[in-house]
Amino acid sequence: MNKPNPTISEAEWFAPNRQPPLDFQNKLQAQGFKHFRRLVWLLCKLSPRLGSALVRKHLYQPRRFPRPNRERELLKQAESFSLEFEGGDLACWRFAPINAELPLRTALFMHGWEARAAQMGTLVEPLQRLGYQVFLVDNPAHGDSDGSRTNPVQLSRVALRMQQKIGDIDLLVAHSVGAFASTLAIQAGLVVNRFVAIAGVVDYRAVLRDVRLMFNIPASAKEEFDRQVQGELNLDWDSLNVLQHAALMEQPCLYLHDPQDDDTPCFGAKAMAAAVADGEFLPVQQAGHRKILWHPETVAALQQWAQ
Repeated sequence: MNKPNPTISEAEWFAPNRQPPLDFQNKLQAQGFKHFRRLVWLLCKLSPRLGSALVRKHLYQPRRFPRPNRERELLKQAESFSLEFEGGDLACWRFAPINAELPLRTALFMHGWEARAAQMGTLVEPLQRLGYQVFLVDNPAHGDSDGSRTNPVQLSRVALRMQQKIGDIDLLVAHSVGAFASTLAIQAGLVVNRFVAIAGVVDYRAVLRDVRLMFNIPASAKEEFDRQVQGELNLDWDSLNVLQHAALMEQPCLYLHDPQDDDTPCFGAKAMAAAVADGEFLPVQQAGHRKILWHPETVAALQQWAQ
């Protein structure tokens, strides 16, 4: 039996020589990004303001990827609708409960960055069988929704807008940056009875640290880049860590995370589970950051927890 790799510690995550993982579809894309990193470094050296603005533009302009056939087939089973939101429309879907004999409950899914709601599709049917109607929404500038730019704070407002439309939320399930945005929404007044964060971002400052490394922003431009991001998000620096307001979350919270996730640190999920009033952390070994969404242990944990 293979032993799981050791958990990535906070010290290892913030080690000066750690390099975040880069995800490219082909060698041409990787080569292009290599040249772009050189441009960013040079521009930041000449003008931290212009170099930081260039990275910020790319950071909050998410890439859209083609929807695979499995997602198209899944969405055919749902009732689709549009929802007006901040000058555009959100693409939304409702999956009716399979077991009509059970009390009707409502679940909302919030997907991650550069993703689509239907990527969480493996989790839909298990909840339908428990009597849930399940709502999916493509975030702004993602999937089939309008827009070309967005950020995590705007995504938190998506959750609040969805509650206006669908009413009480019995279960909120969120992935990655979607979990960070959902936590911001809960701390801003979103009412949910239960919350499940899958590979969730807790300290967005750790994300920004990786962004600076990925885009090759020199130390001399760090302060300017951080200032511009705070202006874009309209949040102070400390508020980028939702752990500090964890005590505001009174609903039961489940945190599912691969301890070896090298995209989002696991120690944040552990800390949140310990800090909220009713929190639980469940490791999902060797599942990765995205495959955890359809890992059998994730599905089983959600089924048991959502009863």
